[in-house]
Amino acid sequence: MKQILIMLLAVLHFAVGNNLYAQKNKPLPARTQLVNWYFQKDSLAQVPADLQGQDWKAVQVPHSWNTHDVMDDKPGYYRNKGWYKLDLGTVDQLKGKLVRLHFDGANQETNLYVNGKKVGDHVGGYTAFNFEIQDYLDFNGGRNEVIVCVNNRFNLDIPPLTADFTFFGGIYREVFLEVKDKIHFADKVYGSTGVYYRTPIVNEQEAKLEVFGQIGSSLGKKQALRLVSTLFDADNKKVTSVAKQLNISQLDSFQVVFPSLKAPRLWSPDQPYLYQLVTQLLDSKGQVLDEQKTAVGFRYFRFDAKEGFFLNGKSYKLIGASRHQDFKDLGNAVPYAIQVADVYKLKAMGGNFLRVAHYPQNPAIMEACDRLGILTSVEIPLVNAITESKAFETNSLHMQEEMIRQNYNHSSVIIWAHMNEILLRPLFNNDKPRQEVYFKAIYDLASKLDVLTRKLDPHRYTMLAHHGAVDMYERVGLTRIAMINGWNLYPGWYGGVIADFGKQLDDIHRKMPNIPMLVTEYGADADPRIHSFSPVRFDKSVEYAVLYNQGYMDDMLKRPFVAGGFAWNLADFNSETRAESMPHINNKGLLTWDRQPKNTFHLYEAYLVKTPYVKLGTALWKKRGGIAQGNDTFVKQPLEVYSNQAAITLYHNGQSLGTLPVKQHNAIFDVPFVAGANVFKAVALDSQGKEVIQQQDTVAFQLVNDSFDKAFAQDSLLHFSLGENRYVLDDNNELWLPLQVDEHRTWGVKGGEDFRLTVRGGANLGTDRNITNTFNDPVYQTQQVGLKDIFIPLPEGSYRVVLHFAELSGGKEKEVVPYDLENPQSASTKFQHRLFNVYVNHSLWLNDFDLSKIAGVQNAHTESVEIRTYKKQGLKLAFEKVEGEPVLNAISIYKLNK
Repeated sequence: MKQILIMLLAVLHFAVGNNLYAQKNKPLPARTQLVNWYFQKDSLAQVPADLQGQDWKAVQVPHSWNTHDVMDDKPGYYRNKGWYKLDLGTVDQLKGKLVRLHFDGANQETNLYVNGKKVGDHVGGYTAFNFEIQDYLDFNGGRNEVIVCVNNRFNLDIPPLTADFTFFGGIYREVFLEVKDKIHFADKVYGSTGVYYRTPIVNEQEAKLEVFGQIGSSLGKKQALRLVSTLFDADNKKVTSVAKQLNISQLDSFQVVFPSLKAPRLWSPDQPYLYQLVTQLLDSKGQVLDEQKTAVGFRYFRFDAKEGFFLNGKSYKLIGASRHQDFKDLGNAVPYAIQVADVYKLKAMGGNFLRVAHYPQNPAIMEACDRLGILTSVEIPLVNAITESKAFETNSLHMQEEMIRQNYNHSSVIIWAHMNEILLRPLFNNDKPRQEVYFKAIYDLASKLDVLTRKLDPHRYTMLAHHGAVDMYERVGLTRIAMINGWNLYPGWYGGVIADFGKQLDDIHRKMPNIPMLVTEYGADADPRIHSFSPVRFDKSVEYAVLYNQGYMDDMLKRPFVAGGFAWNLADFNSETRAESMPHINNKGLLTWDRQPKNTFHLYEAYLVKTPYVKLGTALWKKRGGIAQGNDTFVKQPLEVYSNQAAITLYHNGQSLGTLPVKQHNAIFDVPFVAGANVFKAVALDSQGKEVIQQQDTVAFQLVNDSFDKAFAQDSLLHFSLGENRYVLDDNNELWLPLQVDEHRTWGVKGGEDFRLTVRGGANLGTDRNITNTFNDPVYQTQQVGLKDIFIPLPEGSYRVVLHFAELSGGKEKEVVPYDLENPQSASTKFQHRLFNVYVNHSLWLNDFDLSKIAGVQNAHTESVEIRTYKKQGLKLAFEKVEGEPVLNAISIYKLNK
């Protein structure tokens, strides 16, 4: 229901803009969203004339051309020119007006042509920009064609240069046609409205409000004008108003100061009260020439290096998440409603802060943060590295000013930031004198950005975000530039153990006791398909991510000097260069790429939500399975229940499993799962033992026992993975169980050992490379090496047996990507040529099987055979070494109706 409401709000948002002409006494501009475009990719075309005679495809803007190539098995994605065409039709009625195209965002170099003539350019992929086009239009009954060239190529002069996210190409945000009077509020350079407000004094007793900006005129002579600015409360009742007489010629600045507002309603996460400021420009006859409406929130805040953050005089621990803007199958071309839904989800989680990272995002995000009471920081995309060129510096400074001017009026914004992990992969490691020159260039650019930011907005804080190499940032001097230091810390993930996090916080505070600090990033991959009952670092299981986030939350909450912490990331996001268990996806999100909540999200709800909360840990794992002991009719497995209450009682198929205390907002029950449906009810009790809240869910369970007589009761297939102890519920809702090693059992796998790739200072679970020809990478990224045989006591019947292989040794050396914070060297294994035979029930099936010759390296391959088993025969697979060691990644068994 909430999603539908958001969609309706989105429709209304645009409908209002499209009908300004029809509203009597309302000013121009008319603002019309331009949706229906035509598109083609052409990397060679230089000007629109080069596109004559070529085919154009109809597209809807927002649009990106990288929605699919970022997820295929081929490294890289299209980074070059894309061309957009739009027919504006006849515009005779607009003659005498200022006509402009407003782009909320296009990545990253944009050239605009109208009727074949070049209008202008814009550099930067994450801020808005305008082009005035009235001088290029035909107002005499002719058609008017707009062509836009967008290029997302690598350009040394434009940040970001490298990053752990994908640089989607396209006009990926909304485009509007705006029509204004020739006298109007103006920002001809930075893409803002040209009207700003500030509140130099705010407290419970009074608030000072000032409005300032610029007015443009193309009349060529001075014009007497009246500026009226009026403040309304949330009920649309007039509070106060100021007026000023102006004489405007070309481009002039203005400023008006309101009388003190007594006892203002203050804005906060708990009560995000917003006034509305309406600023009008009127001619001598009283006709409204231009009007800007701005939401105003009165609040005051400060950061303290020892005591944290204070809002409106009260201590607040800032807890929330960072956010990337892409969405499954859409790239960055995400509709308004989905953008806003992200902020609603953060609010529902109990969060009070959004780090808008690593670039300015859709205006809808900031508007939603204002409405919902989510405090924010916003930053420009200087990530990992800089270029020591004047053009790079100029573009960086311009981006910073665009960001500030475009987001200046948002009461949610309390921090401007401008560098993230800029020393993560320092250049010139083999030339230390030259590296010092590079470090000096970084320091100088950071200083200039900070000076510019404080000049443009002296009322907010500035911040740089650093990774955990504290001594390096101190030596270069970057920790002494901004007003706040943000720290991206990952002990227990990229290195070390979870318990190191608190020690690192204390160490940073000791070294910099007078500089406020935020934990701007922390996180562990949580592939929503992977689960483990004995989670370890880098197993990518949701369960390890829960342990990780519990440790981090506890350590931040108990340290007053930590002003706040922001989980990396609100949702999974695309990073094309990543391999991992889900290639091209960073799985640290609390939500999946398509915004389904993981158990980590529910953990945060348990920590942060103020009303009674209980949630079963069944999110995205509604189908389980396990291997029973002997002829048991159940399998005991842990089930987590997240809550902010003291204790939980769990009911399983109507029977109580008892009451457990909640520790770190989690109660873990040992549940006897049975074959078929398992119905759960979790109940929290108040101090009198009465139910205060409950939550119910059902989990299907596939039980495998030693006789296998129940194994195919719910499903006609069984999947077993080798070389791991994880459970995988794949994208087809098929469950892969870890195949037990046959040591003391009557069946399972005998011989060999788990494949391990030594990397990141320890033994990695299998490999983290992309396995081509499959989406089930976790199944193929682990294997048993040197196995002898497998016995599975299948009941009498017909079956299809599928063996799953992938050669994990050898191949190209894995590229070192910027996000790998600990391991500076590439990880590779020596190629192992192998020949082996496979027998099925004593008959030779695969003879001199040469896996690398047949399938190549890191490529999924299957071999299948149909068999008939007889009483007590079961399935026996024997692996005979010819050269090298036999391997197997997984096995599937399909029950056939024969």
